[in-house]
Amino acid sequence: MSAAETETRFGAARPATGSTRRGLRLAGGSGGSSGARPDARFGVAILSGPHRTVVRPAGELDLSTAARMETSLHDAIQVGTPELVLDLHALEFCDAAGLQVFLRARRRAFAAGATLWLERPTSIVRRVLEVSGLAWLVDDSAAPRKVAGSIRLIEDQRGRR
Repeated sequence: MSAAETETRFGAARPATGSTRRGLRLAGGSGGSSGARPDARFGVAILSGPHRTVVRPAGELDLSTAARMETSLHDAIQVGTPELVLDLHALEFCDAAGLQVFLRARRRAFAAGATLWLERPTSIVRRVLEVSGLAWLVDDSAAPRKVAGSIRLIEDQRGRR
């Protein structure tokens, strides 16, 4: 069964419901038949297309949720797209366990011939990345730019002189 034919919900793979197209899959909480209740503080959406897979964690990524994030990233890498993007706009918290997940996933993606980067981290997650020396993982080209406004302001001031 190909990765495009599986749907991931709560960290467990199962046959997709009716569609073989790549698309949105959700993961969050612990799955399986263990009866464990999903952690309401964390979830992951995975959107895959022919050239890019976007992973969108939401909530708090810490030691208790890192394994679910790692499983989701493993599944995303298995899709086989050349680009893997972690869109962190809804990630409210990330500790050292989450940073380790990002680094291991980046190594696995690289070994699979894909690139992995982070986009749109929240201010607290960006600060954690900066303090840990991992801010280089963030691609700021996806973020709205204030630079263009600053350039226009400078040009306007030059024109007035």
